[in-house]
Amino acid sequence: MKTVISLFIFFIAASSAVWASGPLTLSDAQRLALDNHPSLKPFTPALNAQEGLIQQAGLGPSPELEFEAENFLGSGEFQTFGGIETTLGVSQTFETAGKLEKRIDVANREKDIALNEYDIARLRVLHETTQAFIDVLVAQERLEFEESFFSVSQKIFETIQISVEAGRDSPIEETRAKVMVSSSQIGLNRATMQVKKAYQALAFQWGAPAHDEYRIQGALLPLPAPLGLDELQRKIINHPGYVRSQSIIAQRESTLNLETAKATPDFTLGAGVRYLSDVDDGSFVAQFSIPLPFRNRNQGAIRAVQERKSQAEAELLQTEFEMRSQLEQLYMDYLQSRDEAETLQSGILPIAQQAFESAEEGYRQGKFAYLSVLDAQRSLFELQVQLLDSAADVHQLVNDINQITANYDLLNTHQKETTK
Repeated sequence: MKTVISLFIFFIAASSAVWASGPLTLSDAQRLALDNHPSLKPFTPALNAQEGLIQQAGLGPSPELEFEAENFLGSGEFQTFGGIETTLGVSQTFETAGKLEKRIDVANREKDIALNEYDIARLRVLHETTQAFIDVLVAQERLEFEESFFSVSQKIFETIQISVEAGRDSPIEETRAKVMVSSSQIGLNRATMQVKKAYQALAFQWGAPAHDEYRIQGALLPLPAPLGLDELQRKIINHPGYVRSQSIIAQRESTLNLETAKATPDFTLGAGVRYLSDVDDGSFVAQFSIPLPFRNRNQGAIRAVQERKSQAEAELLQTEFEMRSQLEQLYMDYLQSRDEAETLQSGILPIAQQAFESAEEGYRQGKFAYLSVLDAQRSLFELQVQLLDSAADVHQLVNDINQITANYDLLNTHQKETTK
């Protein structure tokens, strides 16, 4: 298989993407997708909204301006405004038990969850883009096989034509060879269309329909190799889904602290001046109030948050169990596919290639019938496709393993930047 796979198709590059003139590598495609994938666009305003909530959480109660009038428009001596008493004052509620700091902490924890969800979306884009890139490589390799198969079929057909004209072969052999050429032509046309579709699907990852030309750099061989299973298991905690579960526990712990603090009542202080019209005099007034938590000590809200925290802790254990089980299954599938691909590449395919070349040479020398060449050609092609499928499975399984362990350099770089 070739180290550099090139194909020219059309796509409209996304306006925000910086297009390179050189071959497009997997890292280039991943970066383009992260910068331009439509599903990631809503997260910018969502994260900005969380900043607004943090700002709001840091704002305490505002002072209140109070005005009170009494002893007017009544009966007797209070029928007019002669005995009116007016009070103008200002009151301020003071939060206790560190409610403001705890409210800010809850808002920060909610922002952490939003960042985790952003990383989950970025991880999904990286996984899908990598899969689309693999699909391009597979489609291009399949096209090369079909081109080779068609070329060989065409050469054999031309050889048989000469042999039939010379009277050495039956016209039936020529018909069989012609059928093989037509069949291989159909396969070639199908593979060509599949390549175009694969490139288009890759371009869609950064929101661009196919319209301009670019090149892909990559190869299915040599086969990729992930880390050992034990080390991969330790990386599960880096998955943003796992981190999000931890963030939810932290957010509910902060909410529990806030709800517990709410059980301590706030108090209000006020001060003002009072004017008494009947004596044309004034005085200062002061006010102090505090709720008496005889019945409502916020116990219901505290209990609800405690239960939700326990629920989040149980869900974290469930998430970890499912991820570890899935990783073990993926790793076993990877080992099986890799073993199959290596056996085909180093053991079976060389033998099939030699058998085909021997049958082709033997046919030219008149030692074998055309059916022997046809069988050898089909066997070689089928084994090549089988190797292609096995190699594609290996790449796809490694991609799935990288997804469940969040083992993408671009994602890891983003996580380091957001934790600074």
